[in-house]
Amino acid sequence: MPLHRFTQRLCVAAGTLAYAGVFAWTLATIIVPNYQYMGYLQAPRSLGAGVALFLVAWLPGLWLPSRVTKPSQVSCWLLYLLLYVPAMLVPYFAVPIRQDRILPLALCLLICYVLLSLVPILPRMSIVRLNLGPRTYWLLIAGMSAVFLGVVIVEFGIQLEGLSLENVYALRGEFRQARESSGALAPYFLSWQSKVLNPLLIAYGLTRRNAFALAVGVLLQVYVFSITGQKSVFLSPLLVGGAWIALLRGGRLFGSLAAWGAAGLLTVCSFIAVVGEPIFGLADPMRPVSLLVRRLLATPGLLTGYYYDFFSVNPKAHLGHSILKGAVEYPYALPPPQLIGSTYFEHIGTVPIAANANFWADGYANFGFPGVIGATVLLAAVLWLLDRLSDGPRGLIACLLVAFPTYSLANTAVLTALLTHGIGLLVVVLYFIPWTLNEASPQQASNN
Repeated sequence: MPLHRFTQRLCVAAGTLAYAGVFAWTLATIIVPNYQYMGYLQAPRSLGAGVALFLVAWLPGLWLPSRVTKPSQVSCWLLYLLLYVPAMLVPYFAVPIRQDRILPLALCLLICYVLLSLVPILPRMSIVRLNLGPRTYWLLIAGMSAVFLGVVIVEFGIQLEGLSLENVYALRGEFRQARESSGALAPYFLSWQSKVLNPLLIAYGLTRRNAFALAVGVLLQVYVFSITGQKSVFLSPLLVGGAWIALLRGGRLFGSLAAWGAAGLLTVCSFIAVVGEPIFGLADPMRPVSLLVRRLLATPGLLTGYYYDFFSVNPKAHLGHSILKGAVEYPYALPPPQLIGSTYFEHIGTVPIAANANFWADGYANFGFPGVIGATVLLAAVLWLLDRLSDGPRGLIACLLVAFPTYSLANTAVLTALLTHGIGLLVVVLYFIPWTLNEASPQQASNN
């Protein structure tokens, strides 16, 4: 192995070790002691089990790619940071489940992550495509956006006053009420616009240095945020922009930037939580760690533990609440998210919260460990297809576009992500994308 590649590999391994270490420390010393009322319940554990789980959580850092050139590699990195490490560590620190039951879950998730890691090296297959010119392609995208936004505006209106991250819960409450009386297609159109078409404009604007496309994409995301109150939509331009920066120079530094950037962000949030009040006089020093660590990272891991805890001793759902409704007997009065919410979080409010979980937790809820592996295989097939549709200059755009839909997998099932959260539409968008869409010049195309 050349020296520079060995150095990059060492940097990625050290970065993922730092990320897992800071996350574990933040869980043990900040999140669990301060958020027990949110379901983080400390349980006595042996040090040996903790060390074993920590090593399993860090293990993919030994093979995660330092150079990233494919959408599946971007997804693997995001899933490692957002889901795999939290799903390994949070149940150990914060879920009152027997220690001997955590290890089988950890082993299953490790196997599943290995399966996802194999996607970039799977055999290639040529796909017959309908070649569209850039003008035709953008006319189709503009027409699709016009239809989506037209329906959304009719159903939800335009309300841009008083936009603030402080008002997200009020916006979400208003959106839930509006969604109940809206047409069936409006929520789908809103999700597809925010998760695929708007990020397409942002990605195009960044890669082609097109300020107009970038501004339109960002403004449309702000409009969607004004309706839904979803912080992920508000922050999505930063996610796409961060991925673009990491993919510069042919993606050679993506792994190091992702690992050390995530570790650095966790460190800053934890530092503010610990010294923000006595040193800086902050009124709410816990806010960054609550929003960025607890909500974004720890909650998917917490729900993985609770879904596993409940459905390992109770009947599985077998998709009886979903696509197999009526075909199989569903043993509960509530769908799984409300069922878990009412079982583990009813003390938070009088109405059962919807504890929407990630695709691994959903797979276990439906079919146990075979469901977890099945959901992984389905996702692997989709990622393989995205790789096949992303050859040549299309690759950079595809890598940027896959980032936001991948984030949704930390909070929803694969089938839901395919339809509702835009991964299916992403496949269509990439199938028709012209070869020259991201080609600023022949020289740039050859560099890519």
